[in-house]
Amino acid sequence: VKLPLEQRVTRDLRTARLIDEPVSVGAVESMGQSGLAAILGGVRGLVASMLQLRAYTEFKRVNWAQVDSLYRIVTRLQPRNATYWDEAAWHMAYTAAGFYLYNRDKSQDRNNEIRGQLYHEHVQRGVKILLEGLKFSPNDPRLWERLADAYFRRSHEMEKAGDAYLEASKHGAPIITLHMAAYAYAQAPQNPAAYRKA
Repeated sequence: VKLPLEQRVTRDLRTARLIDEPVSVGAVESMGQSGLAAILGGVRGLVASMLQLRAYTEFKRVNWAQVDSLYRIVTRLQPRNATYWDEAAWHMAYTAAGFYLYNRDKSQDRNNEIRGQLYHEHVQRGVKILLEGLKFSPNDPRLWERLADAYFRRSHEMEKAGDAYLEASKHGAPIITLHMAAYAYAQAPQNPAAYRKA
C-alpha cells in the first residue's frame, strides 16, 4: 500500500527538481575512490556489501559483465578489503573463465576458438584485479597466493607463479606456498635459474 504512494511522491519531487535522479552504475564506476568517499561518507561499507550481494545475483544469472562491473565499484568503495579483490578475481579467473571453457551447448561447439579467447580474457581480467588489489594491500598473503594460483593453474605462467608464491610465503602464507614456489620454478624450463630463487 505504501510503495505506490512513495513512488508517486518521489516522481513528483524529481519533477519539481527537489531531489535528484539516482546516480547510475556507469557514473559511479567512472568516479574515483575520493569521489565515492565524498558522496557516500561513512556508509561506503554498507553500500559495498549491498553491491556484493547484487553481484552474487548476477553471478547466478551468468551475467559476467555485470558481475565485473559491480565488483569494480565494490573494490573502489572498499579498496583495502582484500576479500573483495579476492572474490572479484575468483569470479573472473575461475568462475567466468571456467564457464566459457567447460559450458558446452550445441551453439558453442562450433565456436571453440571464441570460447578459448573468452576463457583467456577472463583469466587475464582476474589477474589484473589481483594486481590492482595488491597495490592497496601489498602485504596480504592471500592476494599473493591467489595471484600465484591464477598464474599456475589458469595462465600457466610458471615463473610468475613462483614469484607470487614466494611473495605469499614472505608475507606469512603457509609453508606450502614456499614448496609451490619451488615446484612452479621447476616447471619453468625457459629459465631454470629461477629455481634458485626459492
